[in-house]
Amino acid sequence: VLLAILSPFAGGPSAAGGEWSIEEVGRFFFEDGSIRELSGISWVSTDESGMRYYCVSDDKPVLIPLRVTLDGETGAITSAAAGEPVPLIETAADLEGIGFDSRSGRVLISNETEPGIREYDVASGDLLRRVDTTMHPELGVFQNIVQNKAWESLAIAPGGSFLWTANEDSLAGDPAGTIRLQRFDADLKPAGQWAYELAAAPQEWVTRFALGVPDLLALPDGTLVVLERGFGTTRTGFRARIQLYRVDQAEATDLSTAPLEGATRVAKTLLWENNFDDLNANFEGITLGPTLTGGGRSILLVADNGGTSTRHSLLLLRLKPKPVPAPTAA
Repeated sequence: VLLAILSPFAGGPSAAGGEWSIEEVGRFFFEDGSIRELSGISWVSTDESGMRYYCVSDDKPVLIPLRVTLDGETGAITSAAAGEPVPLIETAADLEGIGFDSRSGRVLISNETEPGIREYDVASGDLLRRVDTTMHPELGVFQNIVQNKAWESLAIAPGGSFLWTANEDSLAGDPAGTIRLQRFDADLKPAGQWAYELAAAPQEWVTRFALGVPDLLALPDGTLVVLERGFGTTRTGFRARIQLYRVDQAEATDLSTAPLEGATRVAKTLLWENNFDDLNANFEGITLGPTLTGGGRSILLVADNGGTSTRHSLLLLRLKPKPVPAPTAA
């Protein structure tokens, strides 16, 4: 859920950024009965022993260290192991999105129950700052959440300049399939809100269980990416559709100063999509990570196993900028 340079959403002429391609490196499963329902992940650092991440769970209010190692030749995941959880100061916890602030060494976490965003000390778990829908008038619309469909996502720019969240599914009173992308500044004050339209369910789905936004990602140039997740069944069985969309809000209406009715939605471009046929493909967390063997930045997704298994699923992707075509001779 994390790490980009200062986002063009900060007020530049365009939020589209550069052109990117994403390819799948591979999926990895690891066993650990001490943790459940991983719902968010954020890259912290990389050293000789592997890549360090922080995860959160919507099962318990804890910060979970996770270490992942890669094959030096292929770049594929070879192992993953969770460390000792750090208890967080929470009263009602449904922790979903997480971003590590490399400048302060703290984490920001979205709590879907409030909904709200809280900042924690990673060593003690002490609560340092918070914001919720009652603290600013422009956030009042998020009090119309549908239960368990609130602020499930969180993306943060490096240094904590800006952070993003969004409601997982449409608010009560908003058109079906319309999501609100909410931006905050470094002081956790609202700094813009834009409408985003979910992709429709595939026609081949006989039934649809859910469509929504479980997380957000910031690319190296600051481009915002939305993770869309949907569940359904076809005539041959269960499907989990996972999609990554690049967002461009240059022509979109800022809902912090205008109503949703008649507003222009952000433009979106599909970067990557895959369909899975197992329940352990409920990918809820996403983070940008270090450079992979062979080039390109890593993107790691983590799945919420629903607490029904000790098996946890990771998905590794490779992000590369598309080459800029050479100018043709006059």
